[in-house]
Amino acid sequence: MDPNITASGTVETRHDRRRTRRDLLIGAGGVAGAIAAQTVLAQPALAGTDGDVILGGSNSEEKPTAINNTAADDAIIGSTNGASGDSPASGLVGSNAGYGPGVRGTSLHGDGVSGSTDAGEAGVIGRALNPNGGTGVAGIGPSGFGVVGSSVEGTGVLGVADGAGGIGIIASKGNMGAPALYVDGKLVTSRSGVVSISYPSHSAVIPQAGLDNAADRVAMTPLVLATMQNSLGGTWVRAAIPDAATDTITVLLNKAPGSATSPKTAHVAWLIVN
Repeated sequence: MDPNITASGTVETRHDRRRTRRDLLIGAGGVAGAIAAQTVLAQPALAGTDGDVILGGSNSEEKPTAINNTAADDAIIGSTNGASGDSPASGLVGSNAGYGPGVRGTSLHGDGVSGSTDAGEAGVIGRALNPNGGTGVAGIGPSGFGVVGSSVEGTGVLGVADGAGGIGIIASKGNMGAPALYVDGKLVTSRSGVVSISYPSHSAVIPQAGLDNAADRVAMTPLVLATMQNSLGGTWVRAAIPDAATDTITVLLNKAPGSATSPKTAHVAWLIVN
């Protein structure tokens, strides 16, 4: 039988049964285009050197990696079941080998950086580890407050210096015409009080006045202010003498208050300024 004649008797040419080379190229191009389009749509964000973020390993990149959450929610969440004690783990760590900040936070309408804790510890803590000096936490406000501390029942701001030559809090002002420290409310100090002197005494010794530290003994002579808190005619404070060696202050009146027939009591307030 003629190979061009089918079983039904019709004639089929070789040209009808075979696709031309042009048809094959067009079909192959369409398949390749579809594969390329799917590859572009499914391509993950590149963050690591191999194109994927490596969990539990190091990821290096020369350009910033941006994560933007278009919803009103957190963009990045870091959490850990970290160790306890002296070596706690951190939910998020930022470091900088150069001169910039390790972690920086900015906000258009809220706090740049916010920290909170439920463990009775500090919400935000800053440490300066350079033994030659540094600032643990710095606050800068060009026209507002540099640092604000508030508390409902506790202490708004606490400054502690453990060393003999350290200073808990320093208040300074570059403009000499403005105050370095402004107190709105009561000023309470542990180095002040009231001593009573009754007839026939004309002096009193204040023990444990707070003069017994190295800074007071070596660096400066204690300055003590004393004034009468009640009016007794002809009686006043003659002197308030500090003695850092014995940690005492001796308050002297010009005479005993009152007399034998009319004894009085003088109340003297004292304050250690430095």
